[in-house]
Amino acid sequence: SSPYPVMIFQHVDPLNQEYFTYSQQQQILEILDPDKVMALFHGHNHKFRTYEVNGVLIQQVARVERDQFSEVQIERNGSSYRLNIKNCQQNGGNCETFSRGYGDILE
Repeated sequence: SSPYPVMIFQHVDPLNQEYFTYSQQQQILEILDPDKVMALFHGHNHKFRTYEVNGVLIQQVARVERDQFSEVQIERNGSSYRLNIKNCQQNGGNCETFSRGYGDILE
């Protein structure tokens, strides 16, 4: 238990029906509350995908030896902060940015 939102890191997408039962998926949906969870990061599928579940950013991370990479930044401004997730192409390609702000949680 924490008074601050946490980040969850796990190998497999928590909503993957091949790995988790319906009951287990419902449990993770109860946990994914934007007041409690800032973001969830997972891999396994070897491709980039950023999406949202229940207001929580979910980042699927690709293999590191490919021509893409993710960058995660947390910016603090007083008692609030912003989470930025960038999916970028190596070799000077464009970055796609997903951003979410959280206010007054660090007091």
